[in-house]
Amino acid sequence: MLEFPMRRRPLVECCKQQGWTPHYLHQSPAEGETPVDLLVKELQDLRDAGRGDLAGCLLEVAAQQGVEDERLQPKSQGNGVEQQSSQSADVQAQDSEARQETTRVLEALRKVCRKAGVTPLRLTDSVGDAVEQACAKEMQAARQQGNHSLVIALGRKALRLGLDHPRIHSNLQRSERLLRRETLLEEVNALLQGKRSAKEKAEHMMLEALIDDPEFKLCRTLLNNRLRERLSRGKGDSFADELLDHRIGLEFNRRRLELLEQRRGVGSDRGVGSDQSADS
Repeated sequence: MLEFPMRRRPLVECCKQQGWTPHYLHQSPAEGETPVDLLVKELQDLRDAGRGDLAGCLLEVAAQQGVEDERLQPKSQGNGVEQQSSQSADVQAQDSEARQETTRVLEALRKVCRKAGVTPLRLTDSVGDAVEQACAKEMQAARQQGNHSLVIALGRKALRLGLDHPRIHSNLQRSERLLRRETLLEEVNALLQGKRSAKEKAEHMMLEALIDDPEFKLCRTLLNNRLRERLSRGKGDSFADELLDHRIGLEFNRRRLELLEQRRGVGSDRGVGSDQSADS
């Protein structure tokens, strides 16, 4: 039965793939020394460096070549220590990466606050892993102060960073809704100071807003006041005054129905257009 010498090239390639520069496998064996002796030295060097994982890989490569040597037999106790050491190093590396990621996320959120001229009080390094809760608290504090722009900026940044917490979503949605309301009221109040065409535009904007946001009570009150002003027949008509509230309700429902039908018609037209394009 022929015996083939151990080929070192596969062992060297295995080391390179694992980011290790061999110390002995590159050398030529000394007088009376064999390639297996060099492998034994390399394995000991790897174990001393805490690279038991790579030592195991080299043993597998040698076994595939049919190399047999008592010195290459795995030591259960030594392998256990090496495995524990490798696992401990992996855990430490993961913890370090997690801390770095937490620091990166916190700094990105703090940057949003500073850009808005606000000093963050809850996004501190002491939050540890509770970054999502800290972000939600910072958003809530800003919302309670009426700073909806900051809440929205923080919330959107948090989502882009991969944060996912119910209170982040809740604060973001509430501030987006409140900011839309504030913006609409500013535009409507400006239009109501203008001429008839401007006031009609204001009515339309309020109707649109109430369809999308039925709980917008201030908008409904403002619209009712505008309809009352337009539908009132003047003083002295008690019968008309009694019916005015009913007329306001009817006018609101009529305009609302017209607007809903327009929206439905636009959606249907788009659907028909798409179908026709597909048929053609």
